[in-house]
Amino acid sequence: MSLLGEVSLPTGSLALSSKGYDPALGLLWSLALDDKDSLSGTVQTASLSSDAGRGEETSIAVDIGRAFDAHWGGFIELYSVRDAGAPVANTFDGGITYLAGDNLQLDINAGVGLNAGADDRFVGAGVAWRF
Repeated sequence: MSLLGEVSLPTGSLALSSKGYDPALGLLWSLALDDKDSLSGTVQTASLSSDAGRGEETSIAVDIGRAFDAHWGGFIELYSVRDAGAPVANTFDGGITYLAGDNLQLDINAGVGLNAGADDRFVGAGVAWRF
């Protein structure tokens, strides 16, 4: 188990940025199922800024991961997000991870929305650094 603290910075185009500093706090957990497979998840809350002021976003995710070798892995995930005043968005996604060093992991992912509150399709990329 671990705690994750993050802050989204007001960078990017006006269509993609909230134009504010948006902090988030999450609880992450992971359970090794065997030497290659794992079950993990997160519970996260964030304070998001918008033109109307600040709102709370809560998310829950559960995923199954598999190590292909010492550097490459993959995952599938169910993800749910609740924004204040908006319908719950449920999604399913999967991706590939690359362990670039002892403390650095890169990933790419793609997914689909499972209900009307979610985007139909999406893609993403991530960077994780362990301190």
